[in-house]
Amino acid sequence: MRILIADAEIDFDAAAVRRAGRLQPLPEAAARILRSLFDAEGAPVASTTLEAVIAGLQDRMQVGDAIGCLRELLGDGHDAERLIGTAGTSGYRLKVPARAVDGRPDRARDPACLLMFPLRLIGGDRNDQLIADGVTDLIAGHLMQSENVRLLSRPTAEAASGSDPDYAALENRTGVEFITEGSLMHQPAGYRLRVRLVRARHSSIIKTIQADSDASVGGLAEAARHISRMILRHNGIAGSGLPDTSGETRSCPGYGSLAAFRWAAAARASYRSGDIASARALLSEYAGVACNSDDDPGVCATASLLYLSLLRQAVFDDPHSISGKARRAAARAVAADPACASGQAALAQCEALTGDREACDASAQVAVSLAPRDPVVLAETGYAYALIGQEAEAVSLLEKAVSLSMVHPAWYNYAKIWQYVRLGYADKALGLLRAYPDPDSAWYLAQEVSILGILGETEKAMVSHKKLKHMCRGSDGIISAHLNHWQHNTELTGLFLKGWQAAGLNRA
Repeated sequence: MRILIADAEIDFDAAAVRRAGRLQPLPEAAARILRSLFDAEGAPVASTTLEAVIAGLQDRMQVGDAIGCLRELLGDGHDAERLIGTAGTSGYRLKVPARAVDGRPDRARDPACLLMFPLRLIGGDRNDQLIADGVTDLIAGHLMQSENVRLLSRPTAEAASGSDPDYAALENRTGVEFITEGSLMHQPAGYRLRVRLVRARHSSIIKTIQADSDASVGGLAEAARHISRMILRHNGIAGSGLPDTSGETRSCPGYGSLAAFRWAAAARASYRSGDIASARALLSEYAGVACNSDDDPGVCATASLLYLSLLRQAVFDDPHSISGKARRAAARAVAADPACASGQAALAQCEALTGDREACDASAQVAVSLAPRDPVVLAETGYAYALIGQEAEAVSLLEKAVSLSMVHPAWYNYAKIWQYVRLGYADKALGLLRAYPDPDSAWYLAQEVSILGILGETEKAMVSHKKLKHMCRGSDGIISAHLNHWQHNTELTGLFLKGWQAAGLNRA
C-alpha cells in the first residue's frame, strides 16, 4: 500500500519513503506508527496505544524516536510539527490530510473483509452474558447491511477467538482486513459498550468506540447502531451503509422485552452449536407465555429456525407436527415484520417441506434480497431450494454461505455433494462429505454408506453401516425419516437409494 503525505510518498510494502527524488528506508517501528496515525484519520492516538503497536519488534525503537524518524523522513525535521503533531501530553496525530494512492481494494468490487469477535462481558451474570451475545448479533446485523463489508460468520469468529489470537495469522488464513474486539460492561444504570477496530496485518488499533445504554432493548439497539455506524465510517471501509436514524424513537424491531431479547440470543447460540438438548429446552420456553408474543418477529423467526434445525437432525417422532410449528412461527414473524429476513428464509424452507415450489421461491427471493450477505439466511434459503430439487439455486446460495463461514455445519455441503454424485464425481462427493465430518449424525453416515455403494466400495460401506447401527437403535427408521424430509427432491433420494442398494442394503 502507498500513501501520500504532503510531498512524501510512503510505500508500506517496500518499507520506503520517496521525497524530493530520494528513496529512503522506513524502519518497521516507524511504519507501524505511521500506519496507526493514518488509520486514525487525524484523530489523536495515545502514546500507550503506539507503544503496544511496536511492542516486541527487534529494533526496540521507542515511540518518541520513531516519531522523530518519521518527521525527518517526511520533511518536518526532528523538532518540527508541520505534519505530525503532538496531541495533549501523551499522544500524536497527523495534522495534514493523507490519502492512499493504491493498495486499497475497490470497494464496489471487493468489500472490506471483517471479523467480529463476540463481546466479552465485564461484570454481571448469565443474563448479562446473553445481553452481550445479543448485542454482538445486533452489531453484526447492521454491518451485514453494508455492501462495503464482507463480515465473516459468528462461528468463524468464535473459532478464531482465544486468549491471545494472532491477528496476522488470521489475515493469512482468512483474508480478514479488519477485526473488532470489545466488551459489554454491566453498570448500575445499564450497560457500557466499548469496541476497538483493529487492522489485522499490523495489529494496529484504528479507533476505540464507546456507547452507553440503559437497561432496555431500545437503548441497546441504539448503542449497537452507533457502534456499527462508527465502524463503517472508517475510510478503509468507506461508507456507513446505514440510514440516519437520529431523532427517531429508540426501538429494536423483533424484541418486545429484555426477556425475549435474551431468549433469542440463547436460541441462536443453540442453533449455531447444534445442541439438541438445549434446543428442546428453549423451544419449550418459547411455547410458554414469557416469549410467545405475536409482536416479537425476531423471537418467532429464531424459534422457526430452531425447529427446522431439529427437523434436519430427525430427532422428533412426529416431524409433521414440528414442521407445522416451524411454519406457524415463521408466518407470525413475517406477518409482524415482512422485512424479517430470517423469518422469510424459515418460511421458504417450510414451503419447501410441503413441496410448494412457487411459495418457496417467493419467500426465498425476499429473504435473499433483504440479507444478501447474511450466511444464515443464505444457507437456510439454499437448503430450502435443495429440498425441492432446485440444484443450481441451492448450490449457488450455499456456496456463498460457505465463503462467509469457514466454520460451518456439514449440511451446508449436502447440495454440492449430491451435485457431484449426479455428475458422476462420487469420489469428489465423498471427499467433500468427509472434509466436514459429523459422525454423530445418522444422515451423515447414511450418505457415506450410499456414496461408498455408488463407488463400489461395498466392504467400506458395510463398515459405515455398522457404525450407523451401533450409533442409534432404529437407524433404519431414522433414515426413512430423512428420506421423507427430502421427498420433494426425487433426484437426490433416487441417487441415495441407488447407492444404498449397491452396498447390498434393502430400502430403509
